[in-house]
Amino acid sequence: MFGNAIPFPSGFTPAFSNAYYNAVNQWPGTSSIGQGGVGPHTNTGSGFATGLGFMFDHEAEFSLPCGWCAGDFFAGVSLGAGAELHLAFMNYAGNCAGNNPIGINGWRASGGLGFYATAGAYVRREGGLGDKTWTLADLAAGAWIYGEFPNPYYAAGAISGHAYVFNVINVHFHQEFEVGTACTNDPVGSSVTVTPGDVAADQQDKLVQYIQPPNTYNFPLDAPLAVKYGLEPDEVFDAAEQQADGTILMRTFKMEKSVSLQAEQQNGSWAPVMLSQTTNNLGEYLYTTLQAAQGVDPGLAGPVGDITGGTGGTGSGTGAAPTHLGPSGGAVFNLINLGGVGAAPNLTGPAGGGQAGGGPGAAPGLGMGKMPFIPYPPEPSPPDYGDLPPTPGPPVNDLNEDTNYKFTVTATLKEYVNGDWVDAMTNEGVPVTETVEKTFSTGEMEAATGVGLPLESF
Repeated sequence: MFGNAIPFPSGFTPAFSNAYYNAVNQWPGTSSIGQGGVGPHTNTGSGFATGLGFMFDHEAEFSLPCGWCAGDFFAGVSLGAGAELHLAFMNYAGNCAGNNPIGINGWRASGGLGFYATAGAYVRREGGLGDKTWTLADLAAGAWIYGEFPNPYYAAGAISGHAYVFNVINVHFHQEFEVGTACTNDPVGSSVTVTPGDVAADQQDKLVQYIQPPNTYNFPLDAPLAVKYGLEPDEVFDAAEQQADGTILMRTFKMEKSVSLQAEQQNGSWAPVMLSQTTNNLGEYLYTTLQAAQGVDPGLAGPVGDITGGTGGTGSGTGAAPTHLGPSGGAVFNLINLGGVGAAPNLTGPAGGGQAGGGPGAAPGLGMGKMPFIPYPPEPSPPDYGDLPPTPGPPVNDLNEDTNYKFTVTATLKEYVNGDWVDAMTNEGVPVTETVEKTFSTGEMEAATGVGLPLESF
């Protein structure tokens, strides 16, 4: 099983052990399996103990017709099988075979595998000369192995069985093996110190990564205010936290945020400014004044250039080569060299609206005027996506000139407790929250006022 309070592994289960013994008349397992392995370290979830198994037992009987027999006769068959596997990885104390601590820093793996199978057949009589059973066949076999490692290693196992068939074959076998050093695996004592975790405190001072602008002057009027959060706002997540008793507690959190912008008035007071919010592909939250967001025309786009074909050059020869006008108005030549036709030596000019001439001196053969051409298939019509919305432009701010602003961002970690979201607390009872305030100006830095000082001060 998996969990935070698992019992120590004690070998094969009683049900499997009894069935194994009934099959081969031997017990599986070894007495060296210790009673330890569960302590504060194992309870943290680093260790585990698990197992699986199956067993089945089936019998069937049917009557045998015998009109002249004294009594009633029946034939029966039986089948049975079972298997079990158990594994563990736990923390143990003590030393063994010169290893102190045992295993790797006290951690050892152990496991066992066992299986058996049986088959039988018989005939029995009821009444007549008295009840009696004749065994026709009785077959059984089983094996098991158990091991622990490392430092030191240990393995033990056995194979057992018997076979009886019509009193012609009647054998029994049993063979054991054991290697390595068996250790008692003492349990970890309660003196082991477990340091409790504090996943809420791990987020302290990490909720806000940075804010733009920094404390500065001459901030651009159209630049948005950018904030990068350490967590995605309002996104719920779980975190595992180790408790002082070694157990693991799952805590559920989310981060909430609040943002405000204030502008300094002429009388020295601060007035709030309404903001709108967008995000970019860097995960930054961009804030602009509300009037700027309402005044942006997302349909604003640049002019579309006119794409036309160029004009072709004019050849200097007297003949004319057949051409095919491409989709852009350019000439596309598709000449097939047949019967020793040579290239036209005076064929000049880039593809365009004009035509190129073929001068004299063409190779003998099929004349250029009779030259066949194969037009390219017409270009398919461009796809029609309908009226797509225009691409929105980047966010543009609308700050006032020569104005001081105060930008405040507060991020608070919330925890889901008893069906309600409350402020997340550290182990010391401190709420996890972070507030960052930036003061900036869209105006020039004011020159420092000089103060009369004695000349010798410089």
